[in-house]
Amino acid sequence: MGIGGCFTGDGNTLTMLITLIIIILIINCFCEAKA
Repeated sequence: MGIGGCFTGDGNTLTMLITLIIIILIINCFCEAKA
C-alpha cells in the first residue's frame, strides 16, 4: 500500500479517497490565497 496503491490495486478506494481530499485541500488553499 501507500502512494502507489492506485496503480497496484492495494487499498485502491482508500488511496483515491485520500488523494481526492488532498487535491481539494490544495485547491482550497489556492482559493483562500487569492481572496
